[in-house]
Amino acid sequence: MAKKTKVAETSLQAYREIIREGLIKKEKTIVIKLMRNIHNPVTSREIMNITGKERGNITRVLYDLLKQSIVVISHKDKCSVTGRTVQFYKLADIQ
Repeated sequence: MAKKTKVAETSLQAYREIIREGLIKKEKTIVIKLMRNIHNPVTSREIMNITGKERGNITRVLYDLLKQSIVVISHKDKCSVTGRTVQFYKLADIQ
């Protein structure tokens, strides 16, 4: 049980460091700029391939942007990379 607590504390500490360093804000900015430049809905894997960022980070950023209503799910379709049905994301229409 102590190991789980130690891992949780370490993960929490790492997350706090990321926030302090502004990496989350920076990653959000990268994703938003990319989506503005592409003008078409994209998958998390496509964003990963273009930015070189880890897919887990991209997924987290997209989830945060969805919660903030900055990004919306455009549609579901087959991924050009994997052939699986996935979600495509686009910037929300801001009035």
